[in-house]
Amino acid sequence: MAWLSEVFSSAQGEGLYVGCRQVFVRFAGCNLRCAYCDTPASRKPEPRWRAQETIRSQDFRLYENPASAAIVEEAIARLDDPPGWHHAVAITGGEPLLQADFLEHLLDWTKQRGLRGLLETNGTRPAELARLAPRLDIVSLDAKLDSATGEQGDWEAFVECARAARGTDLYVKVVVTAEASDQDVAQVCEALDRAGVNVPVVLQPVSPVRQGIRAPSGPRLLALQAIGLQRGRDVRIIPQCHRLLDLL
Repeated sequence: MAWLSEVFSSAQGEGLYVGCRQVFVRFAGCNLRCAYCDTPASRKPEPRWRAQETIRSQDFRLYENPASAAIVEEAIARLDDPPGWHHAVAITGGEPLLQADFLEHLLDWTKQRGLRGLLETNGTRPAELARLAPRLDIVSLDAKLDSATGEQGDWEAFVECARAARGTDLYVKVVVTAEASDQDVAQVCEALDRAGVNVPVVLQPVSPVRQGIRAPSGPRLLALQAIGLQRGRDVRIIPQCHRLLDLL
């Protein structure tokens, strides 16, 4: 059983696979409270979760929490019709690794169905990520900046997560606000050096979800990118495209 928020089909709006059609499985529950969080409803489990009826419909069906594996698989299968439309199943949250036992089963099932597994994780659960990495194809690993989250980041856990995901198609996502410093980007690069990985780094300007949350200016984003480029990193600037396009 697992605590879910929603299951739906949409275009990926973040990271390296922007625009790819994916089935999203959003888990409920998170161990962080980032100031910029744009899915606050998934921070804690609610009595019900919702699943899109079909790929061609915007209607949703409600289910009771927690959800059984059979019901979640049925919800994914309804959307994966016709087969071949979806690039991957995007496991997101909240923080999915809080429910790693359920994910082991779900990822085995999606692989049998011929679907890639993409995990979006906040980089705080290295033991669980190491367990699941052999079942995953893609990992979107967050590097949480203190200047963006309003919390103190756990860089040791981030380094261990990066090491655990080395066998996957790994990239790092860094949400940056107007308060981001040169040292913030340098810290991400130094952590990746310690982890021994050279993977793409996505600078994602924060979406202004509430008053006081501000994105960097265009010139400032280029300056932050330059910090990583000077260190030999593949640094890209990619905003939250699903918010720009009014997609789920």
